[in-house]
Amino acid sequence: MFLLNQSLIHAPSAGKVENYPFLDNLKIADVHLVLIPWNIFLALVPAILGAYILKRWSSRPLRDLSRGNSIRLGALLLLWLLFFPNSIYLITEARKILVYAPQGLPYNASVEYIWKVFMIFTYSLFGWIGFAISLGQIRRFIARVAGKTWSVAITVGLVPLGTLGTFLGLFNRWNIWEAATHPAFIVRDAIDHLTDPPRLKNIVVICAFLYLLYLIGELWFRLLPVLLSEKGKRRERADAA
Repeated sequence: MFLLNQSLIHAPSAGKVENYPFLDNLKIADVHLVLIPWNIFLALVPAILGAYILKRWSSRPLRDLSRGNSIRLGALLLLWLLFFPNSIYLITEARKILVYAPQGLPYNASVEYIWKVFMIFTYSLFGWIGFAISLGQIRRFIARVAGKTWSVAITVGLVPLGTLGTFLGLFNRWNIWEAATHPAFIVRDAIDHLTDPPRLKNIVVICAFLYLLYLIGELWFRLLPVLLSEKGKRRERADAA
């Protein structure tokens, strides 16, 4: 009965590109070209929201916020959390390489189509950028308004939440807005993922990789401004000489 009710209120194939033959044919290695800019945008939305939250709300401790500002900040953080799994989801688009990979060829690589690997990797790279930047912004925000200990604890906890959200979108095809319209069904699916040993094992392993990707991103995005600054200083010294 539960599955019947769920099928009546949630149609995973509704509005999908596959329902429109012309758009469905516009794809490379099972990646729909029409969805590339849209998915990149969704992956970068949490970075945009994180930048606004960090700039607008990190000037004072949380305890000093008025009731109205606390509600507005809470709504923004909830919106960020709903969009956050989109960046992780985009990383999973690299799975399309498995669809393209020719079977029976040496090393499963075709000289004619090896460029698709680089195309799909570049596409998925936007997910890593959005993931690393947005999570780093929220970590710095929490550190400023609640302290370093809270920022580390919340950052560690957000990665499993984001991974679970990605599973709900990838395997159950839930959309962001359905968190408001069908929360009970989404919670039921989330429990299924967390209580099924193979899926739980996958979530744990994926989280380990995401922690690594986040640390690499933090190091890179911190190092890049320093390198650019040093390069600028050297250029100024060269011009002065």
